[in-house]
Amino acid sequence: MILLVWNMKRQELRLWYQYLQTALKHKKKVNKEFYKDWHLTKVRTQKFDTWLESHKDFLNPPKTIVKEMKDKQEWSDNSIHLRVNKANNYEESIKEVRNILSGRLNRTRFALTIQRPIQQQKVDDYLKCWKGYNEKNKTYVAIGESLHNFYKTKQKTYAKSTKLKRRKFPSLKDYDDELTYLQIIKRYVQKADKILNNVCSGEFTGQI
Repeated sequence: MILLVWNMKRQELRLWYQYLQTALKHKKKVNKEFYKDWHLTKVRTQKFDTWLESHKDFLNPPKTIVKEMKDKQEWSDNSIHLRVNKANNYEESIKEVRNILSGRLNRTRFALTIQRPIQQQKVDDYLKCWKGYNEKNKTYVAIGESLHNFYKTKQKTYAKSTKLKRRKFPSLKDYDDELTYLQIIKRYVQKADKILNNVCSGEFTGQI
């Protein structure tokens, strides 16, 4: 199956990639057929920007669906390369091409189940909290405080940039009781868990 990610923003695809990479790292059951053209062996080890270099069509879909490939240098992992003899009968050739492509292409251009608009910072923070809990064995409160301090150290960088979005995360001091704060972090971890499960089946973000 060829997956074309139409109208997908780079940062949205980056988030999807990070969730998929996390799912693979934790040996969750991923739909390998759906992600065939993502090349999961690369997803496991490569950083997003490196991976995207060989998957640019995910963000920049071709203007033409079918194109004559005259140069081998134009071949890519996201293409199916066919050779048709010019002496062949037209109708028979079309029939054969259909048979070859059957089941190997998407029937729709847009193959996402994405919630619009995505709250990118929150979706990112969900995963950060999930990793803090499942990879670093931190308590919910410790996760929240760690994220709060992380963004606090970034304030000088934010002040120098006109492109970076100012990010922050609440501290326990912002709440009257620890239980409320704990429940917020716990909810973030649970939402990330749902997204991870959705991503495994080919949905981002899916219902959370």
